[in-house]
Amino acid sequence: MDNYLENCRKHLVTLSEWSEPIELVVGNESCDLDSAVSAVGLAFIKHTEYNKVESNNRLVIPVLNTTRNELQLKTEVIFWFENSVHLSRDD
Repeated sequence: MDNYLENCRKHLVTLSEWSEPIELVVGNESCDLDSAVSAVGLAFIKHTEYNKVESNNRLVIPVLNTTRNELQLKTEVIFWFENSVHLSRDD
């Protein structure tokens, strides 16, 4: 999961150059822990399934449906990312 999310971050930097299909998995606007985990989990599952087909280069990106400022208030989501997914607030 860590590698998948790191690859998503790298692809976002060069997204304008991506020529294959892109699929966004958007969480609920409340961005509670269950919504964040669901968006990331479903995106990872879709990514894994698409990669079983060699010719498929679809990019699947999870989206937390909130602003950076509001995300800082979601302490349970921040805790999960830092401790389970190993992404910090600086990422």
